[in-house]
Amino acid sequence: MPSKREIDWDAHPLGEMSDAKLAKKLGCGATSVYRARISRGIGPHGPVPGPLDIDWDAEPLGEVTDAKLAKKLGCGAASVHRARVARGISPYGTVPAALDIDWDTQPLGEVPDAQLARQLGCSAVSVYRARKKRDIGPRTEVPKQTDWDNQPLGKMSDIKLAAAVGVSATAAFNARVRRGIPAFSETRGKTGIDWDLEPLGKMPDVDLAILVGVSPNTVGKARSRRNIPAFNPRKATKWTND
Repeated sequence: MPSKREIDWDAHPLGEMSDAKLAKKLGCGATSVYRARISRGIGPHGPVPGPLDIDWDAEPLGEVTDAKLAKKLGCGAASVHRARVARGISPYGTVPAALDIDWDTQPLGEVPDAQLARQLGCSAVSVYRARKKRDIGPRTEVPKQTDWDNQPLGKMSDIKLAAAVGVSATAAFNARVRRGIPAFSETRGKTGIDWDLEPLGKMPDVDLAILVGVSPNTVGKARSRRNIPAFNPRKATKWTND
């Protein structure tokens, strides 16, 4: 089986056939094809469905496997993966035992569930359940309408643009992919990625790579240059870009 370094991904029909079919042709894993395609902002083979109306903050992200939740919701595991990563939630099986949180002293319904979850180091669905149990409604906000055609899609990482605009990284990712704009790459960008502002070591390299639009190897090198150890789920704490 050839190594990732031996494959010139730009010379292969990414998105023109299924990841599994191309992987079989190249003699590599379908995950490698998926990562190469996503890092270039190329959608999957076949018609791309519109965004599903899923309230991700009410779903048990990280409490079951991405594949199991995807099957329940009728979407792709990659959609669940992106929603989980954008909220800083660790994969199923890597989160320590639930914290002993005194929910009655927390500002339930006064801030978004996802924001409170990041502050407490738990999942958004835990906040959601605690709020529902006390008959407390969610914080109501007018959905923000973003003029994506006037945003620098692909000129900076999705996660940075999302923070600047005030939306989720998933929203920025979807807006870019719908317009066929390649993901930001430090080799194409004029200034590159400011790695000191990214959560190196606070999440798996592959998750951060998808968010900033580079390869996991690039993330690993940036982390190693700063002597930051790789993500360890046993010592993991939730990160926030607030």
